[in-house]
Amino acid sequence: MSEEALREVEQLDPDAPGADESYRTEADRVLSRLRDKYRQALRQGVLDSREDFDLLILARELDAGVVTEDRGIVSWADEFGLRYVRGGRFPTLLEEYLRATGGTVDG
Repeated sequence: MSEEALREVEQLDPDAPGADESYRTEADRVLSRLRDKYRQALRQGVLDSREDFDLLILARELDAGVVTEDRGIVSWADEFGLRYVRGGRFPTLLEEYLRATGGTVDG
C-alpha cells in the first residue's frame, strides 16, 4: 500500500492548478487515502505491531486473557485459543466481579 501511494505522489505535477490554492494538496489526498486503506486493513484482523504479537505470546505463556478492542488481536487470540474480552465490556465485567467477590467498586 505505502509503495503504491509513494509512486502516486511521485507522479504529481507540483505546478498543477490547485496545488497551492487550498490547504490540502494532492499529496495530502494521496496520503489520506493510504491511511484509509491502512485502517481498513487493520479492521480485517491484521496484527499491526510487534507489541500486538508480544501481547498474544505473553498471554499464552501466562495462560491469561486479553482485554482489547483491536480486531487484529481479537482475531489472532481466537486463532491461538486465548480468552479475550472486548475493552468496552471490561469495566462492567470488572465491577460485577468485584461485587460478587466482596471487593469494592469506586465510582
